[in-house]
Amino acid sequence: MNYVIGAGAVGTFIAGYLTAAGHQPTLVVRPQRRSNYDSDRLRIDRPGAGATMRLPSPRITSRPAYADASRVFICTKRAQLPDVAASLAGQLPDNCLVLPCVNGVGAEQVIAQALPGQPCAPVYVMSNMRVVAPLHIQLNTAAELIVETTGRDALKLFRGTGLKARAAAPGSGWGKLLINLNNAIGALCQSGFTDMFAHPQLRQAYLLCLDEAVATLEAAGQPYTMPAPVSYGVYRWLLARVPALPLWVARRKNGLSDEAYPSMCVDLEAGRVTEVGFLNGAVVDLAARLDRRAPVNQRVVELVEARHGQTAPTPLDPAALLEELQAA
Repeated sequence: MNYVIGAGAVGTFIAGYLTAAGHQPTLVVRPQRRSNYDSDRLRIDRPGAGATMRLPSPRITSRPAYADASRVFICTKRAQLPDVAASLAGQLPDNCLVLPCVNGVGAEQVIAQALPGQPCAPVYVMSNMRVVAPLHIQLNTAAELIVETTGRDALKLFRGTGLKARAAAPGSGWGKLLINLNNAIGALCQSGFTDMFAHPQLRQAYLLCLDEAVATLEAAGQPYTMPAPVSYGVYRWLLARVPALPLWVARRKNGLSDEAYPSMCVDLEAGRVTEVGFLNGAVVDLAARLDRRAPVNQRVVELVEARHGQTAPTPLDPAALLEELQAA
């Protein structure tokens, strides 16, 4: 039995594609929100990929019993992972595979600490999506995920659904984090992913974060593999010199739409705590372990966290953001 913990965008995405493949997952929701999930249908809108997916609703529960669990997908915010993992202690069969589908790096260490000896395979969801309503999401890119090699068998779950699922290369988690460094840039300026390709100052701000992060990873000897089929050097050169080409590839190959925005934009606008500490903050933390500094990413963290708790904070002008980061 496949369990999916968390019914936000990623949890609905995973549950939907498991259902499309003929599996009937159990979706675990918070007790106080159980009544929001009484629909008998799950819906995934795919504006760039043809027909909307209309699927039977997964089983919904707020009181799971995991005795029959073969896999548990944890689809929560990264900050919630330690508590969710701790809540599973003593509940899972020994051979149950835990698949944390969260942003950032180090999820496997969190699982190992809370659930010693439990098999674990982090999943990196490469798709952009947003919640429209409970059990209803909109995909703004192609459906794609990467699974660490310890969970290679899980790739078979999604066959025949149109979701691209592949095994991770060494350093895939850090490679995805490098892409996610743009999330905070978008959140601060309330800009979408396509804006970064078109706006020189947004792009320069992102490149400052990237260059500092890559220098830190290389100083640490930490492998990283970009999700794109090119090296970091080529990726950076394309962004800096011919951004129209990676934008064309993102649209043509990855289904990127103009409606693709970082989820951090939504969190910041709603006054919620964001995941910036697990993204740009991970670069800062790694640098500190090397007795180095990462002032650009540190400044990004400070700017985002200063806006936590504010409803609809005023977006930064891209030129002002770039000036802040250049002065860091």
